[in-house]
Amino acid sequence: MMQKPIPSTVAVNISDLQALSEHAHKINLSSRQPQKSPLFGRHASLIHGRGLDFKQVRQYVRGDDVRHIDWKVTARTQQPHLKQFSEERERPVLLILNQGHSMFFGSTAYMKSVVAAQLAAIVAHHVVKAKDQIGAIIVGDESSALIRPKGGTKNLMQVLQQISEANQALLQQKNEQRNEYILAHTMAKIKRLKPVNHLIIFISDIIHYMPEVKTTLMALSRHNDLVVCKVNDPLEFKIPQERWVLSNKGLQIPFDTGRKNLAARYAQDTERRCKQFVDELQKQAIPVLKFNSLTSAAQQLKQYFGT
Repeated sequence: MMQKPIPSTVAVNISDLQALSEHAHKINLSSRQPQKSPLFGRHASLIHGRGLDFKQVRQYVRGDDVRHIDWKVTARTQQPHLKQFSEERERPVLLILNQGHSMFFGSTAYMKSVVAAQLAAIVAHHVVKAKDQIGAIIVGDESSALIRPKGGTKNLMQVLQQISEANQALLQQKNEQRNEYILAHTMAKIKRLKPVNHLIIFISDIIHYMPEVKTTLMALSRHNDLVVCKVNDPLEFKIPQERWVLSNKGLQIPFDTGRKNLAARYAQDTERRCKQFVDELQKQAIPVLKFNSLTSAAQQLKQYFGT
């Protein structure tokens, strides 16, 4: 008897990820952000903001930005001179992707792990098409992978292959590791790579809001530009008022969300903790883009960037 193919909303393979190259134009990581972009304004400087190379000194022309005046040369020549910069090319972009068991959940159309994998793949395609370097840290319950940032299609294919393998492994997962394990493995890979002046795209559900996660993100942002992509399912924020049976594969307990306004209290508490987490990151100039499991990553990127 032939096995039914796994829907691409549940798990993705390498062909699915390769096909996402057609959506690479739907994301904008340049320093020039349109006003409606989620990275516009105070976050615009995060993208390529430190990736500027000194080009030359030239004479000041009316209308030039006075903040770039070279005062030493101006004093020496008695003529106003300006420093010119060019945007650095081939800036390393590092994906940090969570493909642990908490991501293997979806109450509507997609698994969170699939939306996260799609998002990582689209970013990877975009980066390579822009002739920049792409690398990745991909962490699952049973294994983790580090692909150092490099340019070219070969490294892109290695990144896509590792994403596919981690995503497919969730179908066969045997050992569900604690979130502390996932975080520890992520940190180990980061310490091994020691990224500096990278653009880091951190993709995870971040549902437990552990202090260690915030500490990790803030540490990364000190020497890199960081964008957090938070992928969640609607059920994680609002549970229906029904009777449930909860199980940890060994024990079961009845659970009635209709009692004592439990569902409403759960929703309020979840929203409060999420808002607090996001606000704390944004105070450190770390933008947080929210994604859900209702539609594909490509559709949500179109809503964000309008391209």
